[in-house]
Amino acid sequence: MRCRARAAALAFALVASLTGCVDEAPAPSTEVTVLETTQPEPRTTATGWQLALDADRVNVILGTPSGPVALAGVDAPDAGSTRPSRTGLLAVGVAPTDGTTRWARSLAPVTVTKKRRTLETWCPQDKFTGADDRALEKTATISADGGHLAFLGAPVMVGDDPTAVADQRLTIVVLDTATGEQVLTQEVAGLVTGMVMTRDALVVQTATNYFPAGTGKVTVYPLPNAQTSATSFRADQWLAAATTDTLLFTPRLSDDYGVQTVLKVGLDGRERGSIPGVNRIRRSGWVEQFVDPDAAAAILANVPSDRSSDLFDAQPRRLLNPDTGETVEIGTLWGMDVVLPAGFGMLLKRCVTKGSETTCQPVSWIGSPSDGATLRTDNLTHIEKGRKKLYLSTLPMTKP
Repeated sequence: MRCRARAAALAFALVASLTGCVDEAPAPSTEVTVLETTQPEPRTTATGWQLALDADRVNVILGTPSGPVALAGVDAPDAGSTRPSRTGLLAVGVAPTDGTTRWARSLAPVTVTKKRRTLETWCPQDKFTGADDRALEKTATISADGGHLAFLGAPVMVGDDPTAVADQRLTIVVLDTATGEQVLTQEVAGLVTGMVMTRDALVVQTATNYFPAGTGKVTVYPLPNAQTSATSFRADQWLAAATTDTLLFTPRLSDDYGVQTVLKVGLDGRERGSIPGVNRIRRSGWVEQFVDPDAAAAILANVPSDRSSDLFDAQPRRLLNPDTGETVEIGTLWGMDVVLPAGFGMLLKRCVTKGSETTCQPVSWIGSPSDGATLRTDNLTHIEKGRKKLYLSTLPMTKP
């Protein structure tokens, strides 16, 4: 018997004190209200299923062991106003087999909507995060094992100066990805420059400036079942990612890291080594690393920008498991993150440029490091998104 799309839902209504940078803002607080919501039934398609959400836009899909979680933007009015000026968030856990709703939660407000607010009224966090289509993605993070999901609530100021970063307050809500239940609510002060989750803890980096150097502070908030207390330590580099029990820091904040050395740090703040020549950290947990970091760095430093791109892309790379050191050689294949039925993965394509045109063909894929270090060439079953929908899709690999 198929599960019903109707699911019990909690609407985490962050009350008036979480409505943004306004005059005489009251002290931050969080109110939790239990509501029931209904998501549409999925429909069967030739490739599996398709689910259209009751939302403005599906912003991002996250992979978890229990199935995909879709994050969709919805309008949420400020307190005392009928005009939406902030964006709320609808999080929906989906069954990967048939697309039915496992759970649904509504959180509001989460971040600013660029069309509704002016730059002068933004809090520091608004300015740091931005208000583009990726804003909601930047305010959510998933744990290394995929078991928990954290959301950054809307910022408020406890003083009259909207530029005083130290006066900013935010609330972070953590949900269980299997059930949608709330497991942690945590208020933080200052600008959140990084937020990640290990297997057992929420880890937040805050600063009193728009960068961590000089004032960066990392606080480890254990989940309720961890039986430990919160701890903190100083960190000048950017908190970028986490494994099950290790934090990864980078010297620069960027989706594409170029060539950087990633610092590995334990939850106690002690260094555990470094990873040189990193191009980027993948959502699946793999670290994409250049085989010859010096050669890649030399291209960026010495070759004119109009010629460096092709030479840079031609540098061989590997995937590294930051916990075990195990590697997978991928050569010059181009990678992209994908959402699998039970977690994140990575699709690898072979790209060929002729004149001004570049064509790419899918040739292999790989799951997370816990799934093994083997490139697969069978059909890739994954979840994709449209403007207001997500759907199951199958992609065949191109034979050599």
